Amino acid sequence: MLSEVNSCPVLAALGNPLYDMSVQVADDYFIEKYGLNRDGQLEINSATLEVISLDIKKKELPFSSSPGGTSQNTLRVYQWLTNKPFHTVIFGSVGDDENAKLLEEKVENDLVVTRYARNQGKPTGTTICFINGVIRTLIAHLGAAKSYPINAFSVPENLSVFSTLQVLYIEGFFVMHDIETAVKAVSLCYQNGVTVAFNLSGVYILNKYHKEVLYMASLADIVVGNRSEYTEAARYFNCKNRQDLKIVMHDLKSLKLPSPIQERSDLQLDIKAEIRNKVVADNRKILLMTQDKDPVLCLYGENTFLEVKVEKIEEGVIKDTTAAGDSFFAGFIAGIIAEKNIEESINLGNKAARMIIQQIGCTLPSKDSKYKISV
Repeated sequence: MLSEVNSCPVLAALGNPLYDMSVQVADDYFIEKYGLNRDGQLEINSATLEVISLDIKKKELPFSSSPGGTSQNTLRVYQWLTNKPFHTVIFGSVGDDENAKLLEEKVENDLVVTRYARNQGKPTGTTICFINGVIRTLIAHLGAAKSYPINAFSVPENLSVFSTLQVLYIEGFFVMHDIETAVKAVSLCYQNGVTVAFNLSGVYILNKYHKEVLYMASLADIVVGNRSEYTEAARYFNCKNRQDLKIVMHDLKSLKLPSPIQERSDLQLDIKAEIRNKVVADNRKILLMTQDKDPVLCLYGENTFLEVKVEKIEEGVIKDTTAAGDSFFAGFIAGIIAEKNIEESINLGNKAARMIIQQIGCTLPSKDSKYKISV
């Protein structure tokens, strides 16, 4: 494939490659009928997904589809921003089905290299997002994405990527089912001077898998999450004051935790090479907290604290906030890789998020659109 021939990745991700449906609704019918988390996230089984999908068809509701998943969204937006083909690569599992073929084609059309493992007998992961104004309620059936074992990841063509990478991005949704693979990837980053970035991902993930999520946060050079995720995380470690966001970030920044998995000889984390990216090397550890329309908070370096205002946007132009956090991090990490400073990179993140929330789903505008963002 062209992507394989011309790729020289600087940003890779471990995540759940998903196929997204965005459904426009005018009320809370689905939330009330199926017990969904209003303006939140919920993982469901295949039977429930099938019933809800049939209900959507029966109601003849308007919907659109696009590639999805936290990490995959971030990589696609990064490629749009930087316009450097195939500088990103996604690792994860899909099914051996039609949706996997469609997903691979669409993601590679967005200039992301796909290194999917095929999980036989499982459907490609699917999400449905119910959009009602600025409220978005997300459900997901991970399907094939729920298993990406070390042996699927540790093949020569995947491991060779670490020789050029600057950043590896890992989503919290991934570590709830494949923590060993995530730790293996972190060990490769440590050996090769690659920055480790981690997304807290969701409150319900922290409820069920706080040991795994907090351990990964303790290993990462960059941690990103929203206010709800940070305050939920603070419930599970010895935070001095959960009401003070600066203290929550400070305590998480200095967190040291034992591994939740059995020690293995191929998961060594005691040697860490010098980080390739100068901005991260000079400022780690970097913590980012998004707060919707309120300022982005950042704690970095020797406890430098930064607040960056979010430019006001009229509610009438907001179509879907589902991928706001994913696109924010795409802009931020694009700035970091381009060796812009922390504040400039946060501003890039805010601009990317502002662009994406004016689309349905994580839909990339055409290059000749009104959106002009320079990295």
